[in-house]
Amino acid sequence: MKYKNNAAKLSLLMFLPVAHSTIANENYQPTSDWEVELGIGAMYEPISPGVDKSEFGVVPYVDITYKERFFLNGERGIGAYLYQGEMSSGDFALGLSFDYDDGRDSSDFDNNSPHKRLGDIKGSVVGKMFAEAEFGIWSADIEFAQALSSSGHKGWYVEAGVGIEGEVTKDLYMGIGPSVRFSSKKLLEAYYGVNQKQANDTGFKAYNPGTGLENVGFGTWGRYSITDDWSVLWEVEYQRLMGDAKDSPVSNKTGQVMTGLAVSYTF
Repeated sequence: MKYKNNAAKLSLLMFLPVAHSTIANENYQPTSDWEVELGIGAMYEPISPGVDKSEFGVVPYVDITYKERFFLNGERGIGAYLYQGEMSSGDFALGLSFDYDDGRDSSDFDNNSPHKRLGDIKGSVVGKMFAEAEFGIWSADIEFAQALSSSGHKGWYVEAGVGIEGEVTKDLYMGIGPSVRFSSKKLLEAYYGVNQKQANDTGFKAYNPGTGLENVGFGTWGRYSITDDWSVLWEVEYQRLMGDAKDSPVSNKTGQVMTGLAVSYTF
């Protein structure tokens, strides 16, 4: 079983929802301890969950592994696999990593938008524990993430996904599958809550969400190998807010689409 570097997931150095396992094509064989894939990508995504405004950005694509255990990529951040094993029914892995949550920048909103007066959500270092599994063409993963900084939302979430993925042709690898995210009260309060001061400043009614289901999603992802070294990667995901996140006065769009496209070179 091979992890990360040859996976179809578009691991850009910015937030992307975990929609499936990142266990990769088992035909991949590393030629050295270091596996390095770098490139450039473009993202089009909402500026904040539940907000009816999206933005386009150019971002780096980075996926580096060392001895198939230590890694740096856009999906998990920087971390290591603590366990990698093969079972009779499939393959399984456990890991830990540190990532960064950008938070929310009020300057991204239009001047006449009440969302601008909600204020910033500061960025935070996030610690992650995750598990990945592959059973033939089926893949699954689950991730627990906790904000570690004194600033930011200070909350946690659990996100899980399943997928069907594999080689469509010799050069084309694709996957498709659903995801679900369950979030803490502190995280939901930061992104969807409205305290009394914010209510006075924005005109939104005061709102106090609780721990619960935040969203469900469905996505597709893929990689096309142009040559042995050059590849094109993509990901498209639709997410729909649920529960208290959907009912928040801050949320003016419950269904959102995130897209990403990158060109990469494997060294």
